[in-house]
Amino acid sequence: MLNSLSVLPLSPSELQDGIKDAVSALVSRGFTEEESLLKLGDDFDVWLDDGTSRDRFPVDLIPILDKASWVGSNDQGRGMCYASLVGKLTGLFTRTRRDAAIALSQLPLILLLARNFRASSARIARLMGQTEKRITVDWRMVEFILTHFGIRSELDQQAVALLLQNDRNHLDQELVDSTISTVAEMLTVQAENLGLDQRFQEGVVRLFTPETGAPFIPYLQILLYVCVVDHFYDHPPEFIYTFKPRGEVANLIFGVFPPELAPGGNPMLNNFKAVNRITRDWADSRSDNREQARALVEIVEGLSSLTYSPRVQTSSLLRKAIIRYIEIITPDPIHIVQQTEFEVIKRFVRSVSARQTFSRGVIEQRVVDFLAAIEYPHPTWRSRGLGDPVNASNTSSKKLGDCDFQNLVERKCVALEAHAGRLTDVYVREHLRTLRINLPSRLEEWSCISELSDWHLHLRFLVHEDARSGAEILVPDRVESSVEVLTYLQYFEKLLPIMESDIEGTIRLFNHWVIMVLDANNTPVTTKQTANFLLSD
Repeated sequence: MLNSLSVLPLSPSELQDGIKDAVSALVSRGFTEEESLLKLGDDFDVWLDDGTSRDRFPVDLIPILDKASWVGSNDQGRGMCYASLVGKLTGLFTRTRRDAAIALSQLPLILLLARNFRASSARIARLMGQTEKRITVDWRMVEFILTHFGIRSELDQQAVALLLQNDRNHLDQELVDSTISTVAEMLTVQAENLGLDQRFQEGVVRLFTPETGAPFIPYLQILLYVCVVDHFYDHPPEFIYTFKPRGEVANLIFGVFPPELAPGGNPMLNNFKAVNRITRDWADSRSDNREQARALVEIVEGLSSLTYSPRVQTSSLLRKAIIRYIEIITPDPIHIVQQTEFEVIKRFVRSVSARQTFSRGVIEQRVVDFLAAIEYPHPTWRSRGLGDPVNASNTSSKKLGDCDFQNLVERKCVALEAHAGRLTDVYVREHLRTLRINLPSRLEEWSCISELSDWHLHLRFLVHEDARSGAEILVPDRVESSVEVLTYLQYFEKLLPIMESDIEGTIRLFNHWVIMVLDANNTPVTTKQTANFLLSD
């Protein structure tokens, strides 16, 4: 028997049970079962199609809606609740009651997604649009429905403040001494791992390190806002007005940028007048900063293509990248002065070699750069990676460790991997995994110079303590290789005679590879403080 009752917002079992109860009530009043079914369907169709405000929801249908799981068990007004919502949607978003009823047929799913999966109104509207072809469901309609049930898509000021503070607290832990270029590189690696295409990667590079000029701060503010929303809600980030980017919460987010960096006014309202989405058309319409606008679009489109969990992870890294950018552009006034005394340098290197500095390997790596530059002098040895941040990717530079040195005459390459603290089997396996990725390109390079059989690769781990199980470390590939594990103290003592034989050169290299690099704006303040303490100890 055809009727419209199936568009009521009930599961099939709820609808079947509700119809049974409604039919029983009508039978008790003298209707036959068949007449009852006809009456229920006809009453509903008449109500849907008439559409005048005076028409009350058919009272005989209320037992059906009483089975609805989306209303609390103590609510006695299910029918009135439904009728009221249909009426309001008809006045605001749809032409007819029937269209409103069709939209509400997915009410259980709408509420489930919002309550259980943190889906925003825009995300729900998009999901509905994948299957609902009869009507157009706008996010504002979904927002209205959710508000009707006491569910609001909004950012909590205290939660946002805590998130931004946590980002700052974990910044040095995750980004260590990364530069803006290094962070952009990290984001491209993350993008590759998540299957994002080249456009996202290029967008990150162009937004953070544009070829000409400085990054356009309002776009970074907008991206920060987008990435904050992504943490709290499963939301398509191109929809920028779902969470009302104005008021105290928006000011809190935009205010992460200090006044000397950020222009006045609300960057969202200033750059998206009469536009409610971040789109390619919007970017193409920009007469100024068009390339960075396109970069912002490519990043947002990439985020939008991810499911919730990887989007949260990627947005977290983007937020920290923005905060790191601010730190580098507006550094704290802490400096590390150039050294002139050889004894101070010797004491500093010995202290770092004797025990961890707890600078997440930053100071240790600078000391390794310095010692390696002494052992493998330029131009006899050509280096890669000297001065790189701790978590710089090896892939772009094709380096085989934190730094490596290549001698074309002797056909040798020495790769050094600095590790603060205890060297374990897990750390060795991870390094060998990355080595397997980068070694083929170097082998190709070496084969253009001479036969691979002429070459030798030496891999050296520098640690405070060797805590491996004792298993042999094998470098997997088509070249003769050897592996060595030294403590920092062993390496320092090995090179001390060379240092003492050229004190002037040692001081110059120390200032270049330790002091100058540590004094850069990308070095965390706590690391600078530790370095200054060790220099004065």
